[in-house]
Amino acid sequence: MIFLVVVYRQRNKISKARKRSDELLLNILPEEVAEELKAKGSADAKQFDDVTVMFTDFKGFTQISEKLSPAELVSEIDTCFKAFDNIISKHNIEKIKTIGDSYMCAGGLPVANKTHATDVVKAALEIQKFMLEHLRQRKSEGKEVFEIRIGIHTGPVVAGIVGIKNLPTTSGATRLI
Repeated sequence: MIFLVVVYRQRNKISKARKRSDELLLNILPEEVAEELKAKGSADAKQFDDVTVMFTDFKGFTQISEKLSPAELVSEIDTCFKAFDNIISKHNIEKIKTIGDSYMCAGGLPVANKTHATDVVKAALEIQKFMLEHLRQRKSEGKEVFEIRIGIHTGPVVAGIVGIKNLPTTSGATRLI
C-alpha cells in the first residue's frame, strides 16, 4: 500500500511539472511550434511570404536609464511591455522578442492571415496611445518619461528556433534581428 501511495504522489508531481513546463513553453513559443518541438525535439524553419513586423524602442533610453535606479528601470520597462503584450494579444500578433528597451512582434505568423498589416498598425496606434497616456501620468508625478519610436515593415521572413538556449527568432528582408 505504501508503494502505491509513493507512486501516486510521484505521478502527481510529474504531472504538475509537465503542466508547468508546457505553460512555460507556450509562454515563449507559438502553440504550433511548441507542439512540434515537443514531438520532434526540434522545429523546422518556415518561410512566410507576407508578414508585418513591428519594432519599438524608447527615444533617449540610455540617458534616461542612467537617472533611474535599476529597480525603477526594470519596473518601468515591465509596465510598458506588459501593456504591449496585452495590446498585441488583442490584435492576434505574435511577440518575437525583447532586448533591453526594444520590443519586436509580427502579424501573419505562425498562422498566415490577410489582416496582418491592419492588425499591426492598429496595435501600433494603441501602443502609441498607451505611451502618451503613460507619459502624461509620469510627467504629472515628476518622473522620467520614455518616448516611443515605432517602425513597421511588411514583407517575407523566415522564422525558426536557433541555438539551444535562446528564444525563437525571425529574420527576413527587414533585417531587424
